[in-house]
Amino acid sequence: MGVLNVIGKFISDLEKPQSHKDGDRWEKMVEGKIFVRGEYDLLHKSHDSLTNTKRYVETSLLPDLKFRCRKTRKEFYVECKYRSGLVAGRIEWAKDYQLKRYREIKEPVYIALCYDDLNNDTALYYVIPLKDIKYTGLYPSAIKQYQVELKCLKLFK
Repeated sequence: MGVLNVIGKFISDLEKPQSHKDGDRWEKMVEGKIFVRGEYDLLHKSHDSLTNTKRYVETSLLPDLKFRCRKTRKEFYVECKYRSGLVAGRIEWAKDYQLKRYREIKEPVYIALCYDDLNNDTALYYVIPLKDIKYTGLYPSAIKQYQVELKCLKLFK
């Protein structure tokens, strides 16, 4: 990566809304702390907004990450979503058109969801099979069984 590309990425990061920065950090956390190197091979990673502003890459419509489990050799996608609040008591993780697009993918898709209740200084982490999701809004009580523990990780503090 050339010096101008590094400077461009730095400026682009400065202009990003905080919610996008938090989402990027969550995606890195999913890649590095949940689906760890050594256990999962990274097969696909969506392009960042800087790349897509230069020339849109169609594979950006796929979920954020694609992995292959080294033990089982099974491949699957992971869409990473960070949300900082509830809407009518639900975590609104996607739009209808996104849910429809993810359902069209042949391989299994998982939603890695971080819900950070900034008012209570707590973050909850979930990995939910898309096949178990019916709606774009999820009640925290309904997805409790998919909660994962990430010890010693204070992602956004």
